[in-house]
Amino acid sequence: MIYDGGGYPQASPQAITTPNDKLHVVWHGTDSDNTVSPYIRYSNSTDAITWPAAPRKLVKGQNASITSDKNGKLSITYEDGGYIKRIESTDEFVTYQGPFLVGAGTKPATFYDQSFQTDFSVPPTLYQAAGAVKYYGVLNPNKKPVVTLTTPDNQTLTENATLSVAGSALDQDVDNAVTIKYRINGGTIRNIASGVSDGSTPLSFARDLRYSGKRMWDGAVDVAGVDLAENTDHTLAVWAEDDKGGKSAEVTRKFRVVWNRPPTISGQNSDLGTLTERPTVTYSAADPEGNSFTFTEYLNGQQVRSFAGTDGQQNTFELTHDAWIKLDLDVQHQLKIVATDSAGISSERVYTFTRTETHLEFMLDYNNPDVAAFFTVDGMPERILFTLERYLPPDSEIESLLVTNNYLDATPTWEDACNAVIGGRGYIFTNKTKTAADWAICVWVTLAKGSATQRVHVYGYGGAFD
Repeated sequence: MIYDGGGYPQASPQAITTPNDKLHVVWHGTDSDNTVSPYIRYSNSTDAITWPAAPRKLVKGQNASITSDKNGKLSITYEDGGYIKRIESTDEFVTYQGPFLVGAGTKPATFYDQSFQTDFSVPPTLYQAAGAVKYYGVLNPNKKPVVTLTTPDNQTLTENATLSVAGSALDQDVDNAVTIKYRINGGTIRNIASGVSDGSTPLSFARDLRYSGKRMWDGAVDVAGVDLAENTDHTLAVWAEDDKGGKSAEVTRKFRVVWNRPPTISGQNSDLGTLTERPTVTYSAADPEGNSFTFTEYLNGQQVRSFAGTDGQQNTFELTHDAWIKLDLDVQHQLKIVATDSAGISSERVYTFTRTETHLEFMLDYNNPDVAAFFTVDGMPERILFTLERYLPPDSEIESLLVTNNYLDATPTWEDACNAVIGGRGYIFTNKTKTAADWAICVWVTLAKGSATQRVHVYGYGGAFD
């Protein structure tokens, strides 16, 4: 029970809710104080179950119609003595303003929008007049937002370049919630920013999109969802929408993209031929998009070194002596230079070569402490027996086999012991002098391949001295 009139007629009830979800009811009826002339009566409830014991008795009248604006302001339009009148309240008719005279007429019907999207200062009302239906009210039509975009037109984006989507949106309707949106090539719509309008201050927005890997990225989100083609105009569209259904015109900008290209390494892939000396390759590189890049050098697929590159700077790839002498003879080897940019795109330059040797040469290594200690003596060595386990194919030879007993001298005395070694005999030193503090034995062997088609092999060496 909302209200029991106690036998007095109650009529024409009408109910609405306000933005706070409260239920409001208005009707007209008589009572013991006013048995003939009905009064407009009002009640409300938060749950539609519990109601005040007594409704508010407002003004004399009948056929009431109630409505609420977006702020919860209540208006009751009613009929009184052949005239349409209106009262308004912001405190649920504890107090109210009016009555305001609308005009001569009966049976008013006031517009009610339960979504509270329609803005008005006087409730739109239809009522019956003599021989006519009339309208009275003041609507505040929603104005469309206006977007100003400062993003330049016709940009060309290279790898990791930024497309800055920036500008402002102005909505002249106070308290409208405004959202700025964008999309690429008619794709998925994404929000840039939002805010509540004060009617005069533009809402600024800025969002940086990044072009990488043929895609446009908003943070970690692939905005377009497909590869952006080269040499084609792509379209950025930006607009604003308010919460009253207003939408600005779309502002567009064209842009093009350049797919990321790898750094360009100087020179051409080539075969350096058959070499008896270590190869040396000079090279440089430049990145078309100006990205940073890294060089990595490889020998037969194994990394030699890696370092940051500089556009146009000359670099040299040269094998160390140790790396060179470990390479197999008469087979093809590969030097490879890889330039990788900051986006992971790379290019390479490949050089091939074949290592060959015309001579095989070695001597005792005095940089080895064990060798130096063993072959350094305080007494003068007089004889040496040197054996060489070798295979010399036809047309190859022992080109020289030199021995010395004063190796520590500034200028050692080298003596030819080739015939003695070939004959398997000991060799007697002819040198009897030294300038260094100690005597020292050393052997220097040179084998010449000559025109042999097979390899020369040294399996080991040995001997003795006294």
